[in-house]
Amino acid sequence: MTTETHPDATSTLMPGARMLVDKYLRIQKGETVILFCDQILEEFATAIEALVKEREAQIQRFYVEDLLPNLMFGRNLPEAHRSALEEADAAIYLGTNDGDIKRASLLFDITNIVMICNLRYANMSNVTIEAISRVAELDFELVDALQLKTIRSDNMSGFRLMKKGLLGGNLEVVEPHI
Repeated sequence: MTTETHPDATSTLMPGARMLVDKYLRIQKGETVILFCDQILEEFATAIEALVKEREAQIQRFYVEDLLPNLMFGRNLPEAHRSALEEADAAIYLGTNDGDIKRASLLFDITNIVMICNLRYANMSNVTIEAISRVAELDFELVDALQLKTIRSDNMSGFRLMKKGLLGGNLEVVEPHI
C-alpha cells in the first residue's frame, strides 16, 4: 500500500528526516535503503523517502501492518522482505509500541538481520508524528551533550548510538565496523 502525500504536508517533518538520512545514516548516491514503518507514521516515511531519492539512492517502504497478520513466532520476515533487507546498505524502522508480541518479534527479526549483515540502521520505535515535527526546535549540540550514550563493543556490530527521549521515543543507530 502506498499513498501520496503532498510535499507541504511533510515540511515540518523534514528536519527530522534530514537528521536521520544525513547525520545518522549518511545515505549516499547509489545506496539502497529499506524502510519498515507503521501506517500512522506515513508522513514521516514520505519525508524520508523524498530525501533518500534526492540523494539518488533507492528506497523500498514496507508497512508493518501488512506484515503482521501472517507472522508466527520465530522466523518472521517473509523471504522477499528478508532478501531485500539482506541486500540493502541501510535500514530504518519507524514504529509505535502497542505491546503486540508479533510486532516485537518482527522488530527482533529485522534487528537480527541488520546486525548479521552489518547494515547502517536506525530503529525509531515508540515515536510520534507530533514529536518528530518538533525536531526543528531542538539544539542538537545540547541534545548530544546531554543524551548521547556511546556503547563500544568488539563484536561485529561496531558501536551503537542511543538517544533516549529524542523525538518522544528511542532512536538507535547502529554503525558497523568503526
